[in-house]
Amino acid sequence: MTALLERAFQEASKLPPEDQDILANRLLAELADEQRWESLFAKSQVNSNG
Repeated sequence: MTALLERAFQEASKLPPEDQDILANRLLAELADEQRWESLFAKSQVNSNG
């Protein structure tokens, strides 16, 4: 884990539990979205090369 991410988690741990859950949901959604884009991009590369 990078120092910046570690710092972000330390700061987030100071938030009330409800806000921590909101932040966690946003982060997880962002990561899932990124994975979807990477998957779609990979598939488009295969289709354009094939």
